[in-house]
Amino acid sequence: MLWGCFSAKGPGRLIRVKEIMNGAMYREILSDNLLSSARALKMKRGWVFQHDNDPKHTARATKEWLRKKHFKVLEWPSQSPDLNPIENLWRELKVRVAQRQPQNITALEEICMEEWAKIPATAGQGPAVGPDPYGAAGSGMNSEWSGWALGCWNLPPSLCEQDDQRQEGALQMARAINR
Repeated sequence: MLWGCFSAKGPGRLIRVKEIMNGAMYREILSDNLLSSARALKMKRGWVFQHDNDPKHTARATKEWLRKKHFKVLEWPSQSPDLNPIENLWRELKVRVAQRQPQNITALEEICMEEWAKIPATAGQGPAVGPDPYGAAGSGMNSEWSGWALGCWNLPPSLCEQDDQRQEGALQMARAINR
């Protein structure tokens, strides 16, 4: 799984999450990556944080963590992950990665990082990231959106399974040699 964030100023960090993400891991990822991304992109005060209603995003502990960090969070309509503008970036990343045809999980991760770094800042200024990220749903925001959208992309299982099988085979071979 990949976690990434972006703003109207461009993509922030992209990281690989190797475990199943729960609320505690999500908060750790935010702590380690969100503010550093905001600083790197020179985000001014007052930006609005946006994530969908995934249970780890709406968990009481996550809401409390965001409140303590003084994040302004955009309210999100229920059952609407498709409104998250990062979906457009995931689509762009998937197209770029597919063109390079990675053969294993290591190559996939490297290619994802390379292609994410090539996504121009203007990609965060497309139709999904305009004055109103909700479109007809209405967010009540009337200035250009300067917040953050984030999300996760599940890596293709076939590549992950291939890599897991190779790693297991290498471990078995190493154990046999060391006997």
